[in-house]
Amino acid sequence: MKSKFNIGNKVHMIDGLISGIIIKIEKDKITIMDQDGFARMFLEKDLILSKDNTPIKLDITTSTSNEMISKKGALPLSKSKKKKFNVEVDIEVDLHIEKITGNYFYMNNAKILETQMKFFKKKLNNAIQNNIRNIVFIHGRGEGVLKYNIIKELDRYKDLYYSDAPFLDYGEGATLVVLQQRN
Repeated sequence: MKSKFNIGNKVHMIDGLISGIIIKIEKDKITIMDQDGFARMFLEKDLILSKDNTPIKLDITTSTSNEMISKKGALPLSKSKKKKFNVEVDIEVDLHIEKITGNYFYMNNAKILETQMKFFKKKLNNAIQNNIRNIVFIHGRGEGVLKYNIIKELDRYKDLYYSDAPFLDYGEGATLVVLQQRN
């Protein structure tokens, strides 16, 4: 049976909480790019067409090996800031405190954040010195404090780009950093 949906259609979940644009159709499973720029898969029966269901030409990359990266910002990108990179992750760095140190049980939140940021800076500077191109920093979702501090630190660097890491691989809790190659 042919789907009533087409790639590029605007759709909403039946409950109306999530909406987006169809980017992939496989039998009764439909993947949409939601309003926050994340790919989400739904059953066809759980979606309805938007009143304005005219197909939209998409300029997105659905493969996790090719991501659109923004200079000093996160997805979605304005047309003037779009940059495409062939992204193959060289290093993953997990910033969860239990991965950094086993001695965290008596740390308060400020000390945990300080430890995570020191580890982050050390790994980032090591990557820069060793000409490593693509790094994913796994910070988790939490309350966003660590991610905020990471972004603030990344904004201090000139020769790098960053974005949310590929959702299908890392969920919402990771940041991809792309360093410009040095000769």
